[in-house]
Amino acid sequence: MVDVAQFGGLSLQERDRRYALIRASMRERRLEALIIWGNSAKWDSKSANIRYISQIGGNGEEAMAIFPLEGEPTVFLWSPIMRGEWLESQQWVKNLLARQPNWSEVVVQRLKEMALERSSIGVVGLEGREPEGDIPYVTYSKILQACPGARFENATDLLEEVRLVKSDAEISLIKEAMRIGDVATEVMYRMSRPGAREREIFAEMVGTMLREGAEHPIMFLWDCGAPDRARRLTYNRNRLLKAGDVICTEFAPRVQGYYGHFQRAVAVADPSPPYGELLETSALAYERGMKAARAGI
Repeated sequence: MVDVAQFGGLSLQERDRRYALIRASMRERRLEALIIWGNSAKWDSKSANIRYISQIGGNGEEAMAIFPLEGEPTVFLWSPIMRGEWLESQQWVKNLLARQPNWSEVVVQRLKEMALERSSIGVVGLEGREPEGDIPYVTYSKILQACPGARFENATDLLEEVRLVKSDAEISLIKEAMRIGDVATEVMYRMSRPGAREREIFAEMVGTMLREGAEHPIMFLWDCGAPDRARRLTYNRNRLLKAGDVICTEFAPRVQGYYGHFQRAVAVADPSPPYGELLETSALAYERGMKAARAGI
């Protein structure tokens, strides 16, 4: 197992590596600061950009940040009661403020304190990963109105591009998340028998991932029943498995914000045609794809 702390386990060297890459991209685009939005949507995945520069995130945390071309970033927390905890839980950012009462007010105040209210500012949270962005319209509008001398542009792609290439430290966390998911998968394989209750299997898998070190909440979609109908994975039911059922899952244990993503299916009894053949073909396609995947292709 990788020995990592739940929060704040990445080194200052990793922080400095990230900051250097971000600032190199900012210089190319002549940006003097970034405003970064993060929320807890999609099982905390939309707080990834905040977490990337601060390690602050997880368990429904929301935050904003100002990341300057020079000097220390400022992170704004959703509540002042979180400040002490995050000062103790991470060592990357010590300039932590709280939303009091609105995001826009504290961001604008801090921009003026940093003499950035007339600068070129990139906004991370506009169009990009989401077609219409994530940052609230009212929050962004009030920032624009309060800083008429600044030039704002969409910089969502800037941070997303930097994040694409992972360091050895990041890869180790992804591997640990994958290990945790593999353990949970073995639990599903072992428990999926006629007469077993769906909810008990689901609960044991979630409990296993948490015990192994995964963060909460865990993205976990589940469906079970006859395999010959189209449906979206939803939630488990309190029903008993029977021969002929197929369990379809999609789950993603997370370690320090890094996901292992699993899509595993189980036939409770021998799969009926053509599902056995489809499984074999899918496995073959996966193996060949992995052999072809390499840097530069």
